[in-house]
Amino acid sequence: MFLPWESIILMGGAYLGLFSVLYAFDGASGIQLLNFSAMMFLSIIGMITMFHHQKNLAAESIQLEKRTKMYEEISHHDALTGVWNRFALEEDEKNMVGRDITAYMIDINDFKFFNDKYGHATGDSVLKKTCDELTKLFPNGKIYRYGGDEFLVICESSDEFQYEGELYTFNWYNKRRRVNITLCIGKAKGTPENQEEFLQLISKADELMYRIKKRTHSRR
Repeated sequence: MFLPWESIILMGGAYLGLFSVLYAFDGASGIQLLNFSAMMFLSIIGMITMFHHQKNLAAESIQLEKRTKMYEEISHHDALTGVWNRFALEEDEKNMVGRDITAYMIDINDFKFFNDKYGHATGDSVLKKTCDELTKLFPNGKIYRYGGDEFLVICESSDEFQYEGELYTFNWYNKRRRVNITLCIGKAKGTPENQEEFLQLISKADELMYRIKKRTHSRR
């Protein structure tokens, strides 16, 4: 794609060259100079118009690509917390096959209490704070919002930056009042050979998490 000034030089040069050849043969006696000049001018205008059209098409293509990436990003992330969602997990399942991974299923204790007592806005705040804490606990892990107050973290088993406890407590502040939030964490390690085994690994982590949750509630 030529720039406008390049189009003028190339097209103008081509017509002048053609005119020079015809003039050398018979003095360009068969050419009407006005028509020849008009044709040259229209050709140059056509090339310039084509340049701007192609430029607009390229700009539209870039914008379309950006919008596509933006929509893809939105569709793969949880709107509230910003972490990955279940749709992203389904896309990633095939990439987990054959890898030595650790799955962590995580649940917020007494989350219903926060929603019922303080309202959904407060519950949303707790969910966001939980994701901040999980990012600190698993800096190299991939965090998914698995359900309402359940989160899944997938890590490479060789990753040294992993939390190994069954419970994790952090402070959340509501109108200057400190509240302890406890997470129950079930862990399952393995090397799934197919997507079904990967889902079984998640189910195992989920089962262990509920055992911990049940044991925690019984102690309380």
